[in-house]
Amino acid sequence: MRIRPARREDVGVLLEIENSSFRTDKLTRRKLRHLMTRGNCVLLVAVANRRVAGYALVLFRRGASSARIYGIAVRSSERGRGLGTHLMLAAERAARRRGARRLTLETDPSNGGALTVYLRLGFRRVARLGPYYEDGTPADRYAKGLTKPAR
Repeated sequence: MRIRPARREDVGVLLEIENSSFRTDKLTRRKLRHLMTRGNCVLLVAVANRRVAGYALVLFRRGASSARIYGIAVRSSERGRGLGTHLMLAAERAARRRGARRLTLETDPSNGGALTVYLRLGFRRVARLGPYYEDGTPADRYAKGLTKPAR
């Protein structure tokens, strides 16, 4: 498994992963293309067995000390192999490189698999947001302080 920046030719596969991973609040082809070309973000993909198996999307705001994990998803056939953890760690490295001192994300409180990963990686719940998603489901916001990488 390796992690690399997403390419234009990955958009179709990223949409497949997105559509099979989420019920609501899905990224569209147009939004993905916009983010890849003009967005202030990092879009990383995990490649396993020579195919895209997951992604992590990190957003940055000019002048902000926080970065936000906007989306992370792994193909259902690839779950349970640690790809989500590897993507999260790569997202953290990308945020540090861009000068972020804090990383945040929002998740459905019932998403037990994701919560296990986030808590293990040092994220802490900081707020309940709701209704948050298109279908009215609340979300919990998690945050983690980022230290500067060792030189």
